[in-house]
Amino acid sequence: AKRKHKPRRMASARQPVVFITGANRGIGCEIVKRLAAPPWNCRVFMGSRSLAKGESARGELIKAGCKDITVVQIDLDDKSSIADAAVEVQKALGAGEGLDVLINNAAFVNYDFSVDVVKQSIQTNYRGTVAVTEAFAPMVINGGRIIFVSSAVGKTYLVDDAMAAQLLAEDLTAETLDASMQALEHSVKQGSYIPPTDSIGAVAYGLGKLGGTTIYPRIISRRLQDSHFVAACCPAFGGADTPVWLATAAEDKIRGGHGGFWEQRELTDVSDWQAGMRCTLARTGCYPPGCE
Repeated sequence: AKRKHKPRRMASARQPVVFITGANRGIGCEIVKRLAAPPWNCRVFMGSRSLAKGESARGELIKAGCKDITVVQIDLDDKSSIADAAVEVQKALGAGEGLDVLINNAAFVNYDFSVDVVKQSIQTNYRGTVAVTEAFAPMVINGGRIIFVSSAVGKTYLVDDAMAAQLLAEDLTAETLDASMQALEHSVKQGSYIPPTDSIGAVAYGLGKLGGTTIYPRIISRRLQDSHFVAACCPAFGGADTPVWLATAAEDKIRGGHGGFWEQRELTDVSDWQAGMRCTLARTGCYPPGCE
């Protein structure tokens, strides 16, 4: 369906406002650094599970030239923390104001494979991400953007063909996705889940990312198709580049990518974990270091 509201590009006439989870370190912190400095000069709400670590990171970013950054405590494993963070941000924005961009970046990262790691990955990377999005999406203005920082390992190659077809169905509901994620968690616990052999590992981490930052964005993109731009992306070897680009690019650059999965600023296949590597090869003429 044709969207009624075009994605808004960040403009100088109004200071853009962004909320980013997991923003006190790594890619999240780099996203803040780019958006809170020229040329974008955004007002950034910097989500951090630890308030102290968030304030420490903010101090370093201010020293680096960033300006309008507010640290917000938020823990994806704590529903009350998510609710409190939403109230805090809305109060700071004021009545009638909203976010231009929501970036779901926070994640539980553990490359081991065990019942406990899978359970935590699904809890944080899937359920936590969904909870944050449901709490903050109403704050995103018409024409605003919701970006999910996913992973090349969070793709449908992790599941069998029948479940992959179900997850990629255009009529997939949030309830069916939730049932699928519970089934995956149960199969791991029962020992019936067989990890794919053709992968780069990080299967437990990938299962949570598959649900929360690859498939769920497809569901919410259909719900918000008339009002917002929604996309998932793998930062891969470009770090913060693709998430920042999706948050700021002109409409013609992202047209047709609503609900899609992006790598290296290109739409890619959600079943192919090697797609990002091929994008890098096409752009640079060589594979990323260590991936030859």
